[in-house]
Amino acid sequence: MTHSHLRLKLFICAVIFTQLACGAMTTPAQLPAYATPTATDVIITSHVQNIPTMATKTPQKIIIVGDDTTWNIREGAGLDYPVVGIAHGGQEFVKLGESGAWVKVPSGWICSRAFGGNGECNK
Repeated sequence: MTHSHLRLKLFICAVIFTQLACGAMTTPAQLPAYATPTATDVIITSHVQNIPTMATKTPQKIIIVGDDTTWNIREGAGLDYPVVGIAHGGQEFVKLGESGAWVKVPSGWICSRAFGGNGECNK
């Protein structure tokens, strides 16, 4: 078997596997004519079912504590990063993640103390 024939067979197998895994083909009878098996081929006669989907997390909303407080929103999780905005008491954010004492919000990073945490960071 030449190299190009092997590549073609591998490509055909990949296409067939993808169709089987996605449920586009469910039986060997539905195999395309160009995929007629030879004595050395292996046929997968069942397809993958119930492929789990990645669970999506519900965004967690968090609120800056204190009515007259202000907190710096930074470009990164730490005091070495530049300030990119200001957060005010009572302001609501969607929490995207955490890194140490810092909370990731859509506009940057805020010290967790702003949300009532006990992180070791300054404003």
